Amino acid sequence: MHRTGLTAALVAVAFAWFVQEPAVGQSQASDRLKEATQVYLAGDHAKTLRYATDRLNEGDFDTAFRLFMRLAGTDGLSAAQEKVGYMFETGKGVAKNDDLATNWYQMSAMQGDPDGQVAFGRMYQTGRGVQRDLAQAVAWYRKAAAKGSARGQERLATMYFNGEGVVQNFAEATRLYRLAAERGDARSQERLGMIYRQGKSGVAENLPEAAKWYLKAAEQGDAQAQEAIASMYKAGQGVPVNIAEAKRWYAKATEQGNAEAELALRRLLAAGEGTPEEAFDWNKRLAEQGHVRSQLAVAQSYDTGTGVKRNDGEAAKWYRAAADQGNVDAQVKLAGFYREGRGLTQDFTEAYKWYLLASTGTPTNGPNDLEQIAKAKVELKRIAALVSPTQLSEAKKRARDWQPVKQ
Repeated sequence: MHRTGLTAALVAVAFAWFVQEPAVGQSQASDRLKEATQVYLAGDHAKTLRYATDRLNEGDFDTAFRLFMRLAGTDGLSAAQEKVGYMFETGKGVAKNDDLATNWYQMSAMQGDPDGQVAFGRMYQTGRGVQRDLAQAVAWYRKAAAKGSARGQERLATMYFNGEGVVQNFAEATRLYRLAAERGDARSQERLGMIYRQGKSGVAENLPEAAKWYLKAAEQGDAQAQEAIASMYKAGQGVPVNIAEAKRWYAKATEQGNAEAELALRRLLAAGEGTPEEAFDWNKRLAEQGHVRSQLAVAQSYDTGTGVKRNDGEAAKWYRAAADQGNVDAQVKLAGFYREGRGLTQDFTEAYKWYLLASTGTPTNGPNDLEQIAKAKVELKRIAALVSPTQLSEAKKRARDWQPVKQ
């Protein structure tokens, strides 16, 4: 097995870390350490583990690590060993170290902790801290799955689904996904939905069953499942057609950054599935979360008075937000607002800058963007006659210095 000779050394490190004092001046950390010590000395390992896990979840990595190390090393608690491995793997409170992570995961796994077994299997699957070995990954996932671990069942199911380390077997993958899904694992619920929706070798298509599992995963916040159940409501696959539900789930998936859902929602709204006011409200919500197409849509609504009272200032604000993300259409519109002084102070230098950026931009919206780029090139020549050489030089400098905002 992997580096078993390091166990004694790791235990020694665990004790040394626990008794180490916080840095001078860290009075709050010192008080928390005293509290943690009292919890530990009470002798209730389960309570100490919960306390340490709470500290980890709230970002107090130092206290969490000290307690996990004491429980893992001195007391040999397998669940704590898995947590120490996790902290080394993710670099929370300590320097990332895949070798140490793997050692701690191994100790946990060897004691039969299912989370440790899953983590140790994952290291074998990815080749981090140990030589990649898919057969070993499958073996450890299988051990965890046999103990009823939903994570182990999901991992093993995925290996069967992809044919990694085992012969591809969709029926076995489905069986394992179902076990994990029935324990509430959202990823497995989404995978079950996909399998039943598409149908696979050994697994017949079953749209009502697909919708059932997609909905369970969607309710747990899985964005892929939210997009999928939305599309099923839209098409009436396995569920009655329900455009309101389709829009609701598309919106939830979009809020999590699902591009397919955003496009589908936009198409529904553009097709008249809802009032202009409703379309504006959806787009405003998404725009405030940084979705560039929704920022453009909100700007256009304010610009034209569609679904909301016309407001040049608000239009300029949202054109700017989308332009800052590199949207060519918004850049052209913003340049026009600066040229005309609509909703903001007239500024030919800024107008030239935005036309210049648009004229050299990257089209992301097909023919419409190509048209906007061509328009920017025409307008660039026109406005050049309105600026002085100094303004022209400044505009070009601003364009060179401009960097798109990343959301």
